[in-house]
This record gives sequence, structure tokens and C-alpha cells, in this order.
Amino acid sequence: MEAFEKKLYDAIFEYLSETMTDESADEQARNLVGQIIELNTTITYMVEANETDTGLLSKKYHTLKNLLLYGDFYYESDLCQDIEEKLRETKNTSSILEMHSELQSSLLM
Repeated sequence: MEAFEKKLYDAIFEYLSETMTDESADEQARNLVGQIIELNTTITYMVEANETDTGLLSKKYHTLKNLLLYGDFYYESDLCQDIEEKLRETKNTSSILEMHSELQSSLLM
């Protein structure tokens, strides 16, 4: 498991194990980590490709924001919210490049 993946897994597992058996929490945490990684990869690809469908990109940040809350990643979730709002306001992918980089740096730390 990569450091990024382990960071996500540990935080999400801890949260889920408060209300589930360890086996169920493990299964759910692995599923959520997979979703987060896949979604983050898709978002990064879309940003780097200067995606013109900012509505779709905004929805993806919204979903990522909600998934990150399972691991108490409040700062990163707030960044997703800020990016989502900026995209809706400007309808321009280049307007969120700095915030996206900050999000990636924070997630990968």
C-alpha cells in the first residue's frame, strides 16, 4: 500500500470502526480509498487537460469532498468546496489550478 493510500485507509478505517466490526470497516475503507484514488486521478486528468465541462468537474470535486469527510480530511474537503464554488463562478478550469495543486500537495503529504 502506498503512503497516500495508507494515509487514507488508516483515517477512514478508524472512523468506520467506531460503528462497524473491524472486518466490515476494513472492507468499506478499502472500497472508499479506491473510490477516492480513482476520482482524484480522474479530476487531475481533467484539470491537466483543461476540461471545458466545468459543471462535470465541479460535481467530481463535490463527490471527492464528501468522500474525504469519511477520514476527517476537513482541510482537503474545504479545498474541494472552494474549488467547486470557483468553478461554478468562473466556468474556467485554469482559475482553480493553484487550489488544485494545493489539494494534491496536502493529500500526498
